Amino acid sequence: MDVKSAFLNGLLHEEVFVEQPKGFVDPHHPSHVYCLKKALYGLKQAPRAWYERLTLYLVDNGYSRGSVDKTLFIKCTKDELFIAQIYVDDIVFGSTNNLKVQQFVDVMSHEFEMSMVGELNFFLGLQIKQMHDEIFISQAKYAKSLVKKFSLENAKHCDTPMSTTLKLSKDASGKDVEQSCVLVDKNPSTIVVDRHSMEGLPSGYRPNVGVCLVNSDSQVFVASRLNVPGAWQMPQGGIEDGEEPKSAAIRELREETGIVSAEIIAEVPNWLTYDFPPAVKAKVNRLWGGEWHGQAQKWFLMRLTKDESEINLATGEADPEFAEWKWAHPEEVIEQAVDYKRPTYEEVIRTFGPYFDNGRAAKCKSAKW
Repeated sequence: MDVKSAFLNGLLHEEVFVEQPKGFVDPHHPSHVYCLKKALYGLKQAPRAWYERLTLYLVDNGYSRGSVDKTLFIKCTKDELFIAQIYVDDIVFGSTNNLKVQQFVDVMSHEFEMSMVGELNFFLGLQIKQMHDEIFISQAKYAKSLVKKFSLENAKHCDTPMSTTLKLSKDASGKDVEQSCVLVDKNPSTIVVDRHSMEGLPSGYRPNVGVCLVNSDSQVFVASRLNVPGAWQMPQGGIEDGEEPKSAAIRELREETGIVSAEIIAEVPNWLTYDFPPAVKAKVNRLWGGEWHGQAQKWFLMRLTKDESEINLATGEADPEFAEWKWAHPEEVIEQAVDYKRPTYEEVIRTFGPYFDNGRAAKCKSAKW
């Protein structure tokens, strides 16, 4: 709703004199000035006078003014609520009862000259779309004008306008402060170090994490290793000193596949171990130092939340480990694993099996529609 010539409705409580405007000078009294009875546009008292006039009128008609926001007017009964927000000469209003809306229009039109614009769809740079059970507010028009202003119409967009591979350095005491933000059971949560998360780690086994990443079809991400042709595996990697397994899993997934858009669905509750064959044991012990029997792993089931274009096996954040990748059925993952990892993969797939089944059922159900 728009108030026509709003500032001309304000009553003045003090004497205000103005010069005669050009073209309207009294030829008999050219040196005289006007004494105003009501406000004019351009007069510094005009906005205040208009608000005072409007406030008095609405209060007299049963509306109460907000105690904090003085331009907010409310009228409520036991089961009904009416709200009006005044912005200069524009009035935005709504009610839980359409009858209250019409009553307000009648009250305002009786005293002031009004124009009814209709349903609110644009206000103070905000685009407003009203639907049956919700209201959607955006600034699409403003954003597009900025893009055009800086000649970026043909520029490429990105989901995260900054590097996603930067890591926080340790604090002054040498403590690791790096944390990761992920979706856990579809609720935002910040992963912090859990001092109990490393409990039960078998002695003589290198602490490690594994990620069973699935897509919307309940297929599992696997990749072939650069240094072992034909060996397909799920993403995995070591846990750094002071690092919590869940954070390590998120980091390894990002470093090995480039994926940052994933939600954690489930976790294998216990450490799963496998022993290295003699040849592998000698090689990794030279590489990592120490005498490791094998690896103890914490496994996490994650689901990709965006499309697979995010996958990048050579992110530059760490040395590439994989030559190629694919989506495989859970049974294929077990079949294509190297012999000494196969029992662990069987346990991982068995533990996460119900989630695969639920995914397939949901897919089939949605397909029927």
